[in-house]
Amino acid sequence: MIPQTMEDRTSGERVTWLGLWGNVLLVIAKIAVGVFGRSQALIADGVHSLTDLVSDFITLAALKVSGRPRDRNHQYGHGKVEDLAALAVGLILVITAIMLGRHALLVLQSGLAPKRSFLLLATAMVSVLIKEWLHQRTRRVGRQLDSPTLLANAAHHRSDALSSLATVVGIGLYLVHPAFLWADTAAALIVAVLIIYAGVKICLQACRDLMDTAPSASRTGEVEKFVSSLPGVCSLNGMRARLYAGHMALDLEIGVQHDLSVLAGHDIAQNVEERILEQFPIVYDVMVHIEPAICRDC
Repeated sequence: MIPQTMEDRTSGERVTWLGLWGNVLLVIAKIAVGVFGRSQALIADGVHSLTDLVSDFITLAALKVSGRPRDRNHQYGHGKVEDLAALAVGLILVITAIMLGRHALLVLQSGLAPKRSFLLLATAMVSVLIKEWLHQRTRRVGRQLDSPTLLANAAHHRSDALSSLATVVGIGLYLVHPAFLWADTAAALIVAVLIIYAGVKICLQACRDLMDTAPSASRTGEVEKFVSSLPGVCSLNGMRARLYAGHMALDLEIGVQHDLSVLAGHDIAQNVEERILEQFPIVYDVMVHIEPAICRDC
């Protein structure tokens, strides 16, 4: 089971609930004001916040399921559900963005002009501040817990903040002069592009994790150096690593003195496993295979 204390799960759920209620308020405010002011950019921004709301529910469900212990059908735990949840969040972003971009172009063709209201601008500016704050809070907790779902949700908050910033610019230009009527639609299209970028990025990372992509060389290099320095280890003959819900699983082949007893070799392997888990919190599972070797220093 991936190390996850009750405090970890509580902090992850707490920051997600914070984002959820923030999104509820922003969805109501942006869509209501956007419809009132006929601003496609603000409506698009509101729909983006609505997808944030959906991703919050997905995140809460993923955090709950991923914390379950191993069972007969899930002998490596339930951590992969976080990668599946991140993939779902990314797909929701991409699909929503395509729909928003299409709608903005249709409205531009219709010639419907938004109202010149400072309420539109104020709503978008407040959204930028709230979403950036939520992004910072969620990313900090996500990094502390190495949670792909929380980090995906944090990226979602950031994309919403950027889309609100684009909305601010679009509405602001139109308020400066009616000749910038196109700016509102342009802002809506920029929002759509930003959402697609964020969604694709999240999907690619989730797919890499689901395909057991190896961690970065910097991460595995530290483990290799540490294992080679442990007592009783003559050599590190091979190491395989894969990502699992933000954590690493390792398969090691180490060389031990060839004339050791089976019990002595087992004790060395067990010590290697325990020391790795103590030294590297990101590692959640270690399998050590021993091979006979001649230790010059033994």
